[in-house]
Amino acid sequence: MDKVKKGDILFTQYDAFGKVLKNYEAPNDGVVASVKDYPFSEPGDSLGRVIEYDSKDKDQILK
Repeated sequence: MDKVKKGDILFTQYDAFGKVLKNYEAPNDGVVASVKDYPFSEPGDSLGRVIEYDSKDKDQILK
């Protein structure tokens, strides 16, 4: 699992010509728990999950 900080770019959406349409950022500090590996998504699809933790949980999660 990769550690991320709030604002890190997790995903980039491109059009058919390779132009960047949108970057999706981590909503909070945490660890990446899953990433969708299928390249096509519909509106509303989950692209991945970030598990948020606080200072009490940090040592347990990031071993």
